[in-house]
Amino acid sequence: MKTRMMSEIAFMSVLVFLFDLISHFLPIPGTTEGLSLYMVPIFLISFKHGVRAGMTTGILSSMLFLLFGHFHIFVWQQFLLDYILGLSVLGIAGIYKNKIQSCDCNCDSRSIYILSGIIYAVIIKYILFSLSIYLFVNEYFEHNSLFNNIDSSILFALLYAFIGIAPSAILSAIILVTSFKKYGNSILGMWFILMIEKIYMEIE
Repeated sequence: MKTRMMSEIAFMSVLVFLFDLISHFLPIPGTTEGLSLYMVPIFLISFKHGVRAGMTTGILSSMLFLLFGHFHIFVWQQFLLDYILGLSVLGIAGIYKNKIQSCDCNCDSRSIYILSGIIYAVIIKYILFSLSIYLFVNEYFEHNSLFNNIDSSILFALLYAFIGIAPSAILSAIILVTSFKKYGNSILGMWFILMIEKIYMEIE
């Protein structure tokens, strides 16, 4: 990857981490999750540079969570499912990179591509998060009467994962669609990205 792109990926990875920290001030009732914009940086980098860059951002940000000890897991598989895979799969939204960038006008099709990319990425993340919760339930609540059969465990995992992911995903989608409608594709060159590029040019 180009040095400039890697600089943007690194910056976006830090934003993912910071947005997750801030989310603790907006907890989602009944979960350990918070209302967060952590998906937005990954989606933006994916729309600008594609799937590979988006997935790299997710993996790099998961390393920040590990480095600073800011993660919530009870079984080791959860770090893989919630962070490494759970964040990197959001980069799948970048499959519509070319279609989004080719739409210069304020067209409805761009919003459809943005939403489609987000939906595909979030569905995969939802499946991974549901599996993570299921593993946790079976590890720590195997003797709990509420989870005395596989169906109740699966149902709990699906509901918990939905409550934990849906609010942040919907908020992220609203912000991105609204921003693209207002600013067009120039949103992909936001001030902090321009700042990075300026610093890079000075270094060169």
